[in-house]
Amino acid sequence: MTSPGGLGVGLPDRFQVTELGGVLAISWHWPRWMAIPVAAFAVLWDGFLIFFYQQLLQRNAPLGTLLFPLLHVAVGIFITYFVLVVLLNRSVLRAGRGELTVRNGPLPWPGNRTLATHELAQLFCVERRGARARSPTMWWRAFDRVAR
Repeated sequence: MTSPGGLGVGLPDRFQVTELGGVLAISWHWPRWMAIPVAAFAVLWDGFLIFFYQQLLQRNAPLGTLLFPLLHVAVGIFITYFVLVVLLNRSVLRAGRGELTVRNGPLPWPGNRTLATHELAQLFCVERRGARARSPTMWWRAFDRVAR
């Protein structure tokens, strides 16, 4: 796919560009391949915790013993939530009607932002290239400079 302006610049398959009512929207799914190793780790981590708590409860462990690994439970919940976010979320960047907005969803995740376009001095992206195994990978990160 080429860019909307016809510059011949390729657009990754996971990106969609639409324009409706003077608002340009660029949406993309998060790189789902990231979820595979994290999901495997989450299954092991959460499975161990479930087994561990089953053993503690069967042995009528004291309350202090049950409370001690709660930090590990919190980590397990976060890792599992992160996997769900990567699998389900998409980001949408909208530009038009005097605003630039970024929204991540459907699951809540940091990064939602709205800026009035008159507050922006510059908007740019930085591309990083790398190679893993046999397939090249690229990352883009958008930055803004707010007018003071």
